[in-house]
Amino acid sequence: MRNVFRIRRRLHYVVATAVVVSTFSMLPAAAGASSTAPLVTAFAASATAVPSTGGVVTFTGASLRATRCTLSVVPTIKFFPSTCSLTTFVIPAIFPPNLTKKAIKYVVTVRAKKVLSSTRTLKITELPKGAPIVLQWSSVGPAFNALGSLSALSCTTACVAGDDVGNVFTLSGGAWKRSTTLSQPIDAIACWSSTSCLVVGSNGLVGSNKTGVWVVLNSHTTEELTAVSCSSATLCVAVGVNGDGLVINPSTASVTLAANVDSLGTPIGVSCVLGTTSCLAVDDAGNAFAFTGTWGTLTTVSPSAALTAVSCPTTNTCLATTDDGSIMTLVNGAFASSVSADPSTVLTAISCVSSASCVATDVLGKAIVVSGGTWKSTSSLSVDGASAVSCTSVGHCLVLTPWSVVPLSGTTTGSVTTLELATGVATAVSCVTTVFCESVSSTGYATAFNGTSWGFLSQITSASLSSVSCPTLTFCMAVGDQGTTVANSFGSWTTRTIDGSPSLTSVSCVSASFCMAVNNNDNFYLWSGSNWSAAMSGVGVQYRSFDAVSCASTTFCSLTDNKGHMLIWNGSSLSEYFLGNPNASMDGVSCPTTSGCVFGDSRGLGVLFASGPPPTWNSSTIDTSAIVGLSCVDANYCFALDDQGSVVSVANGTWGTVGATGSSGLNSGLAVSCVSGIWCMALDQNSGSVVGMLKG
Repeated sequence: MRNVFRIRRRLHYVVATAVVVSTFSMLPAAAGASSTAPLVTAFAASATAVPSTGGVVTFTGASLRATRCTLSVVPTIKFFPSTCSLTTFVIPAIFPPNLTKKAIKYVVTVRAKKVLSSTRTLKITELPKGAPIVLQWSSVGPAFNALGSLSALSCTTACVAGDDVGNVFTLSGGAWKRSTTLSQPIDAIACWSSTSCLVVGSNGLVGSNKTGVWVVLNSHTTEELTAVSCSSATLCVAVGVNGDGLVINPSTASVTLAANVDSLGTPIGVSCVLGTTSCLAVDDAGNAFAFTGTWGTLTTVSPSAALTAVSCPTTNTCLATTDDGSIMTLVNGAFASSVSADPSTVLTAISCVSSASCVATDVLGKAIVVSGGTWKSTSSLSVDGASAVSCTSVGHCLVLTPWSVVPLSGTTTGSVTTLELATGVATAVSCVTTVFCESVSSTGYATAFNGTSWGFLSQITSASLSSVSCPTLTFCMAVGDQGTTVANSFGSWTTRTIDGSPSLTSVSCVSASFCMAVNNNDNFYLWSGSNWSAAMSGVGVQYRSFDAVSCASTTFCSLTDNKGHMLIWNGSSLSEYFLGNPNASMDGVSCPTTSGCVFGDSRGLGVLFASGPPPTWNSSTIDTSAIVGLSCVDANYCFALDDQGSVVSVANGTWGTVGATGSSGLNSGLAVSCVSGIWCMALDQNSGSVVGMLKG
C-alpha cells in the first residue's frame, strides 16, 4: 500500500456578470489596450439572496492600476455605498425590506477607473414578502481532525501527506497544515508539481487538486487502491487490491479502468519515471509488471519473498523492497541483483533519486540509506514504524511515521513535526462573517474558517473548551473546564483562570471590552476588556447549572439554566422567569436585540421572549428532539439546530417546521452560528461542518 513519489488610447469597458457568488468571467480587453489599464481582479458577495425583510450583504473585491473605485446598484438603493478602496475592499451594504409579492433582482457593479475602466457585476435576489426561508446546505469538511495514522507521502518542492481517516496535510513555506479531509482513508499520494497531486485509497478513492481545490474523481471501482504514481499532468497510474489497474489523466479528470492486470497477487506499489510513459508495478506474490501505454505481462522477480514497494529512478532501472529486508535491482522489469539491506525485517517503502541514492524504511521505524554502494540503517525514528519516504534530491528526504514527519539527510535526522494531533471534537462555533468563524474543541484546540475551509489547528489551552464568542474579526473569547478563559486579540491567544474549579459552560461577547461567562455552579462573570469580575450569583435556585448566555448589549444579557429558567441581566441586577420544563435544560438561546430573545430546550420546546415592559413570552413544542443550538441573524430570523442535525427556523415571530429550511446533511447536531445574509454554519458531534446559504 505504498508509493514512490517523483517527485492606442480609447475608452473601453470590460464587463462580466455573476449569477452566483464568485462565478464570473471577464471579456478580453480591446485589442491594443494598454497593459497599464485598470482591472477588477475579483468581486464577490457574502450572499446571492436576502430575505424579504432585507439584510446586510458584504461585498469584497480587488483591483489593479486604478485611481478610482466605485460601486452602484440597480434598482437604486438609498444610502448604498458608492465608493470603494483601491487595491482591495470589504464593504457591507444594507438591502431594504421588500414589501411586494415579487422578487427584486438587484445588479451591483464595481468599476475601477483610470481613463480606461474595468467593471464586474453581481446579481442579488431579494425574496418576495412571505416567501419561505430555505437554505442550501453544503459540507465544508470537519473542523477538527479525527485522530488517524499517517499512511502516504509525496514531495516535489512542496510535500503532501495523508492518513487513514482521509486527512490531507500540506507542507508549504516551511509549515505543515491540514488542507482538506477527503471521504475515505488514503493509501498513497503522487505529486508531479508543487501544487498538483493525486491521492488514492479505500472504496476506489481518487482525489485530485489540479485546480487548487481537492475534488474526488469517478474511479469506476470500489476496490481499495493501494498505490499511485504520476509521470506528468496527463498521466498517473494506480493499482488496486483486486489486481485492477487505473490510468488517470488529471488534466481531463478522466479515469480508465483495466480489470485484472495482476491475476497472481495483490499489487502493492507502482513507480513512474517523470516525463515518460514508463511505469513498473509490483505485488505481494513477488511479481513485477510494466505499464508503457499498455499493461504488460507478469514477471516473477522474487520467488521467495513478497515485494512491498518500488522506485524507478530511470526508465530501465528500478529498486524494489521485500518483506525479508532485501532490496532488489530490476532491469527492464527483470531481476538483476539483490542485497540484504535490513535482514529479516519487513521493508515498507523506498524512494530513489538515482540507483546509487535511495532511502528505504522498515516496520521498526528505521531508515536504510545507501551510501557508496553500502546500505546503512539509522536508529529507530519511531517505535511504531515508518510507513513512507520521499526524496527530492540526494540528502533531502522526508520519512513518515504513523504520527509525524522526520527530515533525513544521509543518516542524520532533523526536527520531528507531529501531524496527527489529538484535537478532540468540536464543541462550539461563532461566526462574524461568511469568511470568518472560530471553532473550539474538547481538547483545547481552535481553528478558523476562511469562507472555504477550516485552517490551521492551534492548541490554545490544555483544558476542554465548551463555548466561544467572536463579536469582531479581531477578538474572540473561549471558555471551558476549571474556570479556563482564552482570549484571542488580533491573532494572539491569552489564557486566564477565573474561580479555579467550576466549569464555564457558555460565553457571549458584544465587544472586546464586554463579555459574560456562566458556569455550572449558578455563577456568572463579566469581562471588562482586561480582567474578569469576581463571581456573581443567580437568585438562589438550588443545584442550578447555567447552560447558556446571550448578550445583545452591555445592559442586556439572557442566561438560561437546567431548570427551565431564563434570567435577564440589565447591567446591574438579574430578573428571573420560568419559561419551560423544570427538568429540561435550555441549551439554545440567542438575543439579537435588547427587545427580545429566542430559546430552545432539551424537550424540543421553543420560546419567543419579548423584554417589554412588561416582559412577555410564548412557548410551543417545535421539535421532537432536543434543541442544542440557536442563532438569530436579526430580530426577524433565527435558526434552531436539534441533536439529530435538523434545523427549525423562526421567521417574523412564527416557528417553522422541522427541516423546512432544507436538510443540513448532518447526522447529529451540536452548534449553529448565523450571520446577516442569511448564512449559517452548523456543526455535528463529530466535528463535521456544513454551511447553509439562503436560496434565491
